[in-house]
Amino acid sequence: MKYIMRFFIAFSVFLPITATANTNVVFIPVDDLFDYNRFEELYGQEVHTPNLDNLAQQGTSYTRAYTLATWCQPARAGIMYGLSAATHKVGLTESRPRQDTPEYSALFDNPQLRSIPEILSDNGYITASAGKVFHFARPDKWDVNGPVVKMQSFTGVHNPPEIVTFMQAGVWPEDQVHPDQNVANWGVDFIENHDGQQPFFLTLGFFQPHVNRASPQWAWDMYSNVTAIEPLPGDWDDIPAQGVEYARRPYIFGVPEYDKIYAAGAKVHHTQGYLASVTYIDTLVGQVLAAVAASPYADNTIVIVTSDHGYHLGEKFHWRKHTYWEQSLRIPLIIDSKGAIPDGEVALPVSLLDIAPTVVDLALNISVPQHEGVSLRTGRSPVKIHMDNGEATVSDAGMKVIDYDQSITGDVDREVYNLTSDEHEYTNLVVPGC
Repeated sequence: MKYIMRFFIAFSVFLPITATANTNVVFIPVDDLFDYNRFEELYGQEVHTPNLDNLAQQGTSYTRAYTLATWCQPARAGIMYGLSAATHKVGLTESRPRQDTPEYSALFDNPQLRSIPEILSDNGYITASAGKVFHFARPDKWDVNGPVVKMQSFTGVHNPPEIVTFMQAGVWPEDQVHPDQNVANWGVDFIENHDGQQPFFLTLGFFQPHVNRASPQWAWDMYSNVTAIEPLPGDWDDIPAQGVEYARRPYIFGVPEYDKIYAAGAKVHHTQGYLASVTYIDTLVGQVLAAVAASPYADNTIVIVTSDHGYHLGEKFHWRKHTYWEQSLRIPLIIDSKGAIPDGEVALPVSLLDIAPTVVDLALNISVPQHEGVSLRTGRSPVKIHMDNGEATVSDAGMKVIDYDQSITGDVDREVYNLTSDEHEYTNLVVPGC
């Protein structure tokens, strides 16, 4: 494949391709945003997302979209390069994000492998980025760079005081500009001042609802009556030891974070904080969408909104991500393609592996040999999610197979669910050891 890639890169550099109909692309990856529609359906609690709902109504909404990996770094690398986590391996087995691994250098410092903005920039686009896009900021991948948002921006912003866990959640001060608001402002300014000489690829990565979590008081007030999820007693009884270990993480001073939150009576507070952040980000997405609609580029700007992975709020005795269960894997995916992809809902499972080839196809009407996925304009890739040495797959028929260690034969490390009849994943159809 490397020789094919050399040819492609040389071709794109010396013979630029004119963008199809001067198509612009606004890409919005939201950090740690779960499938809020699924949450509403399963738990009966409304998540206020009017702007995302309107975008879904006017475009294509993939109601069973899946991440590539169970946490940020490998998922984002896969999205931006069009490679599965099993292929690029960046962050796949690391408990913390790192830039000093051979896998990171092999991907990000390899001129033969091109991320979405590099491919589009090679072919006549101006590419611009703000917020969290790659897990670590990579200004070398973009033509124009805006503000970067880091977790440290939210440290210490919590009300009431949070002492039981490192996962703070509180109200953002009214007299300070929220870091994600800075990203939205920068994106709106870019759209309003774009001269139209080149098509643009604008990516705005909103950090919330990632921890540490903070949103304005008005967003918290919308969830003043929220209730916390109560998991099913005995829900771990039929899952293998590897699944239990992932569910216990992260540990806070040796105690699972879920246990810390519930023992401290903070489960409602953290649920409220997460949902408030989702609603706040929906408002910022609305600001960007309004800028696109008011611009001269309203009719030729594609908008894509998704997330890197999902999030648990206590389901199956777990908090955060890092599991192979649906709450950690399912994410929203909405594409307003201006008719290139039929509008409406797509209920079949789709993979974020298809984001990169879809963007390149819609923008340039080409395919790139590097990409392992396919354009959603023409097809779908099989859903495969990776973590460590494991893999989860989801079939069109709704069958889900979790294999925690692919080097082990048999069912001792596996879970199988019929998601059509068991959306909560209560019944493992292959009990470990049997």
